[in-house]
Amino acid sequence: MAEQWRDVEGYEEAYQVSDLGQVRNVQTSKILQPIEMKNGRLYVTLCSDGFQKKVTIHSLVARAFVGPRPQGYEVAHVDTDYTNNRDTNLEYVTGLETKRRLKARNGQSVNVTKRVKTDKGLRYLPVALSANGRIKPDVVLVNGREERHPEGAYYLEWREGSKRVRLSGARKPNSTRLTTVFLSCLRTGRTGTGR
Repeated sequence: MAEQWRDVEGYEEAYQVSDLGQVRNVQTSKILQPIEMKNGRLYVTLCSDGFQKKVTIHSLVARAFVGPRPQGYEVAHVDTDYTNNRDTNLEYVTGLETKRRLKARNGQSVNVTKRVKTDKGLRYLPVALSANGRIKPDVVLVNGREERHPEGAYYLEWREGSKRVRLSGARKPNSTRLTTVFLSCLRTGRTGTGR
């Protein structure tokens, strides 16, 4: 089957995206060169009215060929290869499903913890998750109960053999920094994910 092209939403007269994961300029028919982000995903820079915007290729392909993204869902690569942005390799899943898949693939788990002050001193406590798998801001689990702790930073924590490894993430739970650190760990093969 021939490569299919569709207009990029919001850039209908300027750019198109293909089902094979390519983006082209409509006026010049030139294919844009993707740039790899630190987390392994690919992006292109789109221009409109003198403004530039960096957009991940998988989000453009999914929006054009998979359909609108349901609220609380994210784009997942079926084969976990972030450079394979074909429409047949993309689907919408919840954050919990993404974590489950990564844990099943790697057999290890990484936890998001927060260092907070308790009556027993500073402790690293697991974060509380909402029903859609996102971290509840400033909420940690203390003896199995949710408690609000606005102080402290978030960390990624896992085991390598008998050694516990902690990597500082960010001050905000759903920040780009925490996601970047997490995805970097996955790319280097350090760990999987899960709770």
